[in-house]
Amino acid sequence: MAVETCEHFKDRYEFHVICREYENEIDGIIIHKVRRINIPRSLKRIIFAFQVRSVLKKLDVDIVHTHERIFEADIFSLHGTPPEHWAKEVLGRKYLTLFDHSCAYLERKLINSSRCKVLLPVSRLVEECYNRYYDLSQKTIEVVHPTVSDEFINPPPPLFDWRERLSTPKDAKVVLFIGNNYEHKGLDLVMDAIKEVLKQKELYLWVGGRGNIPKYEVKAKKIGIGNFVRFTGMIKENLPHLYRSANLFVLPSKFDTFGIVVIEALASGLPVIISNKTGSECLRDAFDKTQRSIVVTCQNDLISYVQKNLEDCGKSNPEFEKIIEILRDEKTVDVFYR
Repeated sequence: MAVETCEHFKDRYEFHVICREYENEIDGIIIHKVRRINIPRSLKRIIFAFQVRSVLKKLDVDIVHTHERIFEADIFSLHGTPPEHWAKEVLGRKYLTLFDHSCAYLERKLINSSRCKVLLPVSRLVEECYNRYYDLSQKTIEVVHPTVSDEFINPPPPLFDWRERLSTPKDAKVVLFIGNNYEHKGLDLVMDAIKEVLKQKELYLWVGGRGNIPKYEVKAKKIGIGNFVRFTGMIKENLPHLYRSANLFVLPSKFDTFGIVVIEALASGLPVIISNKTGSECLRDAFDKTQRSIVVTCQNDLISYVQKNLEDCGKSNPEFEKIIEILRDEKTVDVFYR
């Protein structure tokens, strides 16, 4: 999103980007790459903050907008939650690690600085978390959710057939789950729900992303659904067509600040089922009009909604254009520079 913002305004403003690494240079944007130092993880954020400060001292800039915890900035995009919240309430730790302490120190310096006037949480869930840990009464706060890439709306030609690659019958119903921490993203709950649904109808579960695949292969066999579960691993190509090859997307996360995969699924025409601890729930008011998003709070909800949606989740999607209209909302750009 930061790159897209720079590209959008590069003809009107001078942009400097400070980062450790980048994929491609962008015409008209000045990139300052700081050196990646091989030091303990607990010190990496602190060192990066000092590197950013050093670069900024040499520049004459009007506004500093950061997506990382640094010493000070005018605008701070909040992609995570306060380190104390994440460590204790989400991960269940009793004590903070040195890394947690370093992040918390930087965050306090940044948010409590007089320069930091604007906070941009990615969801209402994130905003609520920060309001519990900080006095934000003097800050301007605006929820700015991530946007979806055009490749999910107008995908390029498929590189291969996902159903063929994953040994799935062409007419079978498929539930898709994508996450980079299977346990935290709720895969256990999804598998248990699939087990119950399979008692009444045949369906397949595709699992994408990074996680402990051997552990969940064992679980799938143990609960009797091994023949109906497929693991893709990390998906490096043909991702838009993975979504379009499925019938339903499910992400019952224990906690997720937003969940970009949710809007990727919606942009691909899939109905989605998410937990009430997923930040993208903040889009529910918009998507309730299309009846393509459902928020669940327990396993019984998940089982019943999977069954219901699979009964009527053909590829025709009369609300597709409405979904695209919502996802392509230009609000992201307007909030930064109104």
